[in-house]
Amino acid sequence: MIVRILLMFMGALGIGYVLIIFGWGASVSLQVANFQDGKSDSLNITTPLTWFAEAKEYRELFSTESLNRNRAVDLEIETTIDALLAEGEPRPDPALFSLYATARAPGALIGECDLVLARLGTLCDVSDFEAKAETTGKVRIKGELVYLPAYDLGSPDGIENGGFVSLYERIGRGDPPPNSREGKLQALEMAEAQCDRLRAIYGNCVIERVRIEPDPLSEGAELRVDTTLQVYADQSQHNRKTITASLRSTDE
Repeated sequence: MIVRILLMFMGALGIGYVLIIFGWGASVSLQVANFQDGKSDSLNITTPLTWFAEAKEYRELFSTESLNRNRAVDLEIETTIDALLAEGEPRPDPALFSLYATARAPGALIGECDLVLARLGTLCDVSDFEAKAETTGKVRIKGELVYLPAYDLGSPDGIENGGFVSLYERIGRGDPPPNSREGKLQALEMAEAQCDRLRAIYGNCVIERVRIEPDPLSEGAELRVDTTLQVYADQSQHNRKTITASLRSTDE
């Protein structure tokens, strides 16, 4: 039966998908074997392309060897055009502020990697950025820093009916971190603590993204921090609602 399905998909999608199909087939065969042997009481068979997409995400999230955009910290820097210039460098014409800010943005953001390396990572790099400058000389830089985890990811091995469950949480509700270097470190520490609690319950957790930006409601004095956490769990028993509830119960 499995072979017949493989041939059907190969004919429809072409030889370029052979490896995807066979990888999916091996996954399905293992599920069937475990079900027949009584090692599993259910089957969770997806389409080949769904399996491939999930497998790629699985590899990237749990990789301990390569940087990728599945693990990142988004930061916003407020600075000035003068602060971005080298010592002794003449101030450019205001019409060129945005051009200068864009050219200097990666250098300013790479300095923020110190924050990531202090809490979350062993390696950090700038993967994306945007810079905007006003004619007054004020500059706002937004950037994405990808990192290689320093914290224990846990292990997703052996989880039946496994799938990723994404959790979106606001950090510091009622007591937000201040808009400072110490506040950013505090935010990353709190994100790490969230993942530690989930890992203790489900065996694994990855900090997919931390978004740190000045909170406009505080006129920039405090930070607004949002996290996206990924847990690989048995989807026949757990979902976003149950895992979020278990996280919040540990906060009480």
